[in-house]
Amino acid sequence: MSNVKTMGCIALCLVALVPLAGQEEERYFKDKVIPTLDKYCFDCHDPEDSKGDVLFLDAEKPSDLANAFKAWNSVSFQLQHRTMPPAKRKLQPTAEERRELAEWITKYLRGAMAEAPPFAPEITARRLNRLEFDNTVRELMGVSLGFSETFPLEGGGGEGFDNNGETLYLPAMLMERFVEASQQIVDASIVSPMLRKSYEPKDFSPKLKNADEAYLLPQGKEASLLFPVYVQSTYEIIVRAVPDGKAPFHLAAKIDGVRIKELVFQKGGKVSFELQLTRGTHLVALQSSGEGAGRLLSLKVKEQARPDYPEQARSHARLLGLKPGQIPQNPRRWTASFLESFLAKAYRRPTREGEADRFLALYDRAAGRGDPFEERLKLVIKGILVSPDFMFRLETPAKAEKLEPVTDYELASRLSYFLWSGMPDDELFALAREGRLNNDETLSQQVDRMLKDPRAKVFSKTFIGQWLGTKDIGGRVAPTDNAIQNVYSPLVAAAMRRECVLFYDHLLQDNRSVLELLDSNYTFANRHLAKFYGWKKLDRFAGDKFRKVAFENNRRGGLLGMGAVLAFTSHRRKTSPVLRGAWVFDTLFGTPVPPPPADVPPLRQKNKEGKELSVLQMLELHRADPTCATCHNLIDPIGFGLENFDFLGRWREKDKGKPLHLKGTLPTGESFEGPAELRKVLLQSGDVFLRNLVRKTLGYALGRGLSDGDESTVERVARQLEASGHGARDLVRAIVLSAPFRNKQRAPASSP
Repeated sequence: MSNVKTMGCIALCLVALVPLAGQEEERYFKDKVIPTLDKYCFDCHDPEDSKGDVLFLDAEKPSDLANAFKAWNSVSFQLQHRTMPPAKRKLQPTAEERRELAEWITKYLRGAMAEAPPFAPEITARRLNRLEFDNTVRELMGVSLGFSETFPLEGGGGEGFDNNGETLYLPAMLMERFVEASQQIVDASIVSPMLRKSYEPKDFSPKLKNADEAYLLPQGKEASLLFPVYVQSTYEIIVRAVPDGKAPFHLAAKIDGVRIKELVFQKGGKVSFELQLTRGTHLVALQSSGEGAGRLLSLKVKEQARPDYPEQARSHARLLGLKPGQIPQNPRRWTASFLESFLAKAYRRPTREGEADRFLALYDRAAGRGDPFEERLKLVIKGILVSPDFMFRLETPAKAEKLEPVTDYELASRLSYFLWSGMPDDELFALAREGRLNNDETLSQQVDRMLKDPRAKVFSKTFIGQWLGTKDIGGRVAPTDNAIQNVYSPLVAAAMRRECVLFYDHLLQDNRSVLELLDSNYTFANRHLAKFYGWKKLDRFAGDKFRKVAFENNRRGGLLGMGAVLAFTSHRRKTSPVLRGAWVFDTLFGTPVPPPPADVPPLRQKNKEGKELSVLQMLELHRADPTCATCHNLIDPIGFGLENFDFLGRWREKDKGKPLHLKGTLPTGESFEGPAELRKVLLQSGDVFLRNLVRKTLGYALGRGLSDGDESTVERVARQLEASGHGARDLVRAIVLSAPFRNKQRAPASSP
């Protein structure tokens, strides 16, 4: 989509704002904003020769800011936090100039976005990610095979989540995995009959004339045939043959080219052998290996007793409405009727005329080769599971550039994959079928119902784990190892991950303020985590069971008191004020710090006398370079405020016997000492945190990256929350009721 064209439309709409206010803004922008920025920023951001490709000085009027929201939002942040102009430049804005410009830009941007028209670009067709695939299969087929744990990892995109359609590719190797998975799914869902298959002489190859009753096999010659196996199991192969003379008839039996056994026939009779066979088509070959010839009379493949799988039988009955082994009177007609309902559910929309025909063709193909009824159904369902309409979330294209509602079925899928990472349930399908879903009251009721459903736990787990980066604690991040397993075990790591999830889920269920993510007087813990944190009164915890715990002091609170966050923002066995400070600005406030220049040397570990430097001393030396000081003056103080927590998030008063440096002063002037005071300072920027959380939640809900046009929705939702108490459930509801979640519009035509 052309963001320039779309934002151009927004800019035109902004011209129609209140005339007097507009005139004052025009005058202030012309007389104060542009001259001041030209004075300090023009050398690097000349519109005609920008060194950093960051263009904002080409704005001619306030409404032009809407064309480049992210750039101007960054200008406000950098002015406020003294990260621009670079510290090495002598000419710097005064503190008053920084404050005045930053406040005006932020206020104008927010006001402009609140008045901007709705923006609802089409969502790209996107493949179900591995978790969504798992959950959809479970709801559709009634089986859970854990593909979310065995499929390749999917990288995050857009707002940092793995449900972003722009990164959910389908390379050939992954498609092969989906084909394999579809076979495993139907095998786990449908009970195939025990195999009993008989073959006559005429079934062997190469074909012989007059082989109706016996297949003549001279010395050294071979006869073979292909036979299907539907279930991995033990099979008995029974061969009947007679010698063609007095000499014994020797046959070398081979399966798929591997010699299995020597069969000897002294006279007419049968000889058998057993072996394990996997699902698929197998080649049995019988070669005359002795001195005499003989005649093959028959071959039977007989499956031995297989274990009883009650869950598979229940799945079979639930899916098909038939008992295992039960065959309808007219199997093909029954299959056509089955497809009418199953296909609509699998595709999450009504089926189109003739859409089921290609799957009936698969049924006919399987029937033509003699497959049993159950195997014919497996092939049909397998075809559906690997079809684009199942594997992808597809929506009908928008017809015009103006807003138009998505269909109720598309809205049902948007809602269910947002909150459940899975397909709609019967109630959502019913509302969609009746055309009653895209209604404010109905959607609000569904949000409440769906968040109370246990399936909503996946939203809390996925959203929080990926947003914070804590989902891999104990594995790829902050791994457990033998040296520290006495305090940090897999059980502790799992408890650390779960603390974040339960805390956020509590906010959702009770509609508590999302600002508690910045500071709170409680958390959730089990005995493992309580012991790890060094708490007393462990008898109040019942083993692995989590409970809400009120803090007895102000050491911990919000996300910055949680071990998973503190471990994620540390180096291996070493805290990092830099990582922690950068994480706070990037993850919590949505203002990422630029990466360091490529030629920046590593931190000095020792002074000139060879003595080891403290973290404070290392960073002070590093900040002596003006190039480095710009960002480190911003992020280091935040990190020092968290130095009471070690690299795993445990409380400490000293580091290697030395006092900790806990004081920090932000470029904006706020000072603090320790985590409790730091949290209070961060709460002062709750409005910035709120808008970042809205962006993250909106990006997750839509499964795409956000653009400047989405800031209108972000600002409207943020203002609704500020007026109603910042409720976590209110946030979800506001996003579901927003224009981009319920609508779509075609991208403006490109300029010639």
